[in-house]
Amino acid sequence: MKTFETVRDVVTHGGDVHRQAANLYLRIAANSHDERNRMLLNHLSEHALRLRGLYKRFVDQATGSVMETYLQYTTENPPPEVLAEVDPSAHFSVEDIATLNQALHDYQVSLLEGAVRETASKEVHEFLNDILQIASAERRNAAKAVEEANTM
Repeated sequence: MKTFETVRDVVTHGGDVHRQAANLYLRIAANSHDERNRMLLNHLSEHALRLRGLYKRFVDQATGSVMETYLQYTTENPPPEVLAEVDPSAHFSVEDIATLNQALHDYQVSLLEGAVRETASKEVHEFLNDILQIASAERRNAAKAVEEANTM
C-alpha cells in the first residue's frame, strides 16, 4: 500500500480483500474432494461476500469528509500477496482452511486497528472503530464456523 491512504482507500481495500478471499475459497472448494470442506469453503465464501457488501455500504453511507480523510501508515504483508501464494489445487484440511481464514481476518482487523490509531478526527475514529468492531465480531463468527465444521 501507499504511505498515505484515504479512509475510502482503506475501507475499499478491506472490501476488495473479502472479495478476493471469497473467490479463493470457491476455487479451493472446486478442487476439494471432501464434502465437509466444500461446505465450509462455500460458507466462508458467502461470509466474505457479505462482509464485502457491508464494507461497501459503510463507504456509501459515510460523509465525503470522512471518506477523503488521509491517514499515514502502511500495512505489512498485504493479503493480495498472501492470497496469490495459495495454490487452490492443493489439498486443504479443515485446519488449513482455518489457518487461511484466520490470517485473512487477522489482516482485516490489523488494517482497521492501524487506521483507527492514525486518525485524530473523532468522526473518522468512530467510523473506523464501528467497522473494526464488526470485523472483530466476524472474525470470531468465522472461527466458530470452522470449529463447527471440524467437529462434524
